[in-house]
Amino acid sequence: MTATKLNQRGMPSYTVLLPCEPESVQRARRLVASALSAWGMNALASDAELIVSELLTNTIDHTPCRTARVMIKRLRRHRVRVSVADTYPATPSLSPAGSTCERGRGLMLVEALSSQWGYDRHPHRKTTWAELLLPTTHPSPLAPTDHPAPPTADQPTAASGVSAPRAKPEEAAR
Repeated sequence: MTATKLNQRGMPSYTVLLPCEPESVQRARRLVASALSAWGMNALASDAELIVSELLTNTIDHTPCRTARVMIKRLRRHRVRVSVADTYPATPSLSPAGSTCERGRGLMLVEALSSQWGYDRHPHRKTTWAELLLPTTHPSPLAPTDHPAPPTADQPTAASGVSAPRAKPEEAAR
């Protein structure tokens, strides 16, 4: 059900394959909360749980997929990536919801709560992801940075060669 492994940087990650049904959202939230607790990153739990809920709900509501893979990876000491992979080829897009619409704000929430978000295309699947940063109270000038300059919209990500992460406007101005 859940696999624990080290990623390329020697940091842990957790993954679970879930059926695309509304009941799976709670399981995804528990996986994310448990991983963050194990890593001592509880300050990110509420935002990360909401993000995984929105990403998985998008897969459930907008694709014909029967299953989705939910992952949480610790990228650096203060950075995690929450992602949902599915086999549907259409990519997510941020579009404004009408003021009277009850739905359509999921990716706006993901954008607001994450330091960056995006998607990667792979030969038989796509992965939609969001990254969160643990707030630091006393950053050390000698500590490695968790704030790389975001790529431009036409610059591919290293993992897929297809899509670039979406940076918040205030980050793009740095």
